[in-house]
This record gives sequence, structure tokens and C-alpha cells, in this order.
Amino acid sequence: MFLLLLQQIFQYLTDMLKPLVFTLSAMLFCGGIQAQQSLGYTLREGDVFTVEQRGEQIVSQQLGEGFHQLTNRIAAVLEFRVRESRDTSYLLEFRFRDLFFKIESDMQGVLLNIRARELDTSDLQSRVFNSLIDVPVSMEISRRGEILRVVGGDSLVSRMMASTHLAPGTQRSAMQHTLDAEYSSKALAASFEQMTFFYPARRVRTGDHWQNRLDGGVEALNTWTLDTYSDGSAGISGEADIRMRDGGRFDGAGLSGRQTIQVQTEAGSGFIRKMVVSGEASGNGPAAVAGGDPVPTRIRTKSSYTLIDHKHVQ
Repeated sequence: MFLLLLQQIFQYLTDMLKPLVFTLSAMLFCGGIQAQQSLGYTLREGDVFTVEQRGEQIVSQQLGEGFHQLTNRIAAVLEFRVRESRDTSYLLEFRFRDLFFKIESDMQGVLLNIRARELDTSDLQSRVFNSLIDVPVSMEISRRGEILRVVGGDSLVSRMMASTHLAPGTQRSAMQHTLDAEYSSKALAASFEQMTFFYPARRVRTGDHWQNRLDGGVEALNTWTLDTYSDGSAGISGEADIRMRDGGRFDGAGLSGRQTIQVQTEAGSGFIRKMVVSGEASGNGPAAVAGGDPVPTRIRTKSSYTLIDHKHVQ
């Protein structure tokens, strides 16, 4: 049961972060509200963006004739540092500065309540989440938002595994499998692209739409709209049909639904100033036990991302 809960916790954390803060939008170069704009972002080496994330996810699962509801809450402080500006891409470094995480069950009460920086060495969950703090993960991202590569995910998994102090055996192997599926460099590359890749390949004007399709832990067909452009700040909205799978580990498991995104960018940098993501998906969630039947599941999520600091470090 503990490993299943921990797997669900890691899956939730990853899902919460998928549309995350790395959604960088819209540096608009041309004046005139009806003029065509080149959407992308222009960042300087040494720029440091600090973002506060707050999110709530309500998971309802049908168990027999009744329902079980989990309420997951997250608050995080995230830092994004521009390490290098290249001809057609940027090298970014991301890290958690703090993380608050709480899971409540309507049947069992509080299942998890952790502030990652407040390490309790006697608690496995506290050790694992503490091992996420201040660990840099690097990624190269194109000016359209495509993730070209991620470096550091495999080292992050090794650090998290070391914090468990689990001896070789079934528990350790299951934990390694779970962390590799969510935090390896390959897995993070797929996840980060869900957050970043929404720029059009062509110039657009206010009211124009464009689409992109993403494949990974979340499959999404996104339709984006340039809603406003004023004094260098852009307002962009997105709608997406989404489908989530649990990495193929649970046959028949899958959720599908709809997601909306509202983004306001910071004038001058193109980085997000405010972002709100709302979504709902339903279908068959992972079985309660390995080999069991998938569980009818509904997930409602709302997350906000607010730029709380932008500084330039030489």
C-alpha cells in the first residue's frame, strides 16, 4: 500500500507540473495591435525568474457503490535561470526552491503533509521530497518551445533513490521503476515539452489561432489564440483535448478530458507574469492493486503560476 501511495504521489506531482511554469510565452516584436507578430521569447543570459505555483487537484474514484475523494494541494517556489543564449535556442536551469504538499482523503483523513525544506530524517517521504530541493536540471529549449534535450534527470533519480535507504529487493526495484518513469531525463523532456511548446511557426495577429500536438505522459491537441497585445505584453489563451495514461503500467487505464489555459506575459522578457490552468478528465484510473480492474476516475485541476521576482545576475 505504501509503494502504491508513493507512486500516486509522484504521478500527481508530475501531472501538476506538466503544464508548469516553464510555459514561456510571447515576445512580440512589431508595434500595432493588428500587425502580425512573431511569437517566441527573448531572454538574456543571467536572467533569473522566480515563480510561485499554487494548485489543487480533486480526484474522485468509484469504489463499489460509493466514491472515494482525494484532495491534493501543492504550493511551490520555482527558479528558472538562463545559462546560455544560442543562435536558435536557450539553455535553462530549473530547480525547486521550496515545496509544500498535502493529500487528504475523505475516508482516511490526512495522508501526507510535507514541507520539503523541513527534513524529517526518520520519514521516508520527507527524505524523498527533500532530495528534490535545490537540485539543478538543465534543458535546451528552442525559441518555439520545443525541448531539444534534458540533462540532470537521471542524476535526480539517483539522488532520490539514495534518500530512501531501501535495501535491494522488491520495494527498491518498484521505487526505481516509478522514479525512472517520471523523473529520468527522457521522461522530463516529454513532460517539459507539455509546458513549453505552444508557439506558432508563423507570424500571427490578434485573434489568430494555431495548433500543436504533444505526445508524452499527456497527449494533447492544443488550440492557441493571441487575445491581446499591449505595450509589449501578450495575452494568450489555450484549449486542449487531453488524454492521460500511466506509462502503460496499467492496462486499460486512461483519462481523457479538456483543459483551458490563460497566460499573461511580462513585457520585455516574454516570460509568464501570470498563468492559470484549469482542467477536467475522466475515465479509467490505475487499479487499486496490480492486476486488478481499472477504477472509474474523475480529476479536476486548477493551478496558478505567478512571477514573484525577475532579476538579472551577471
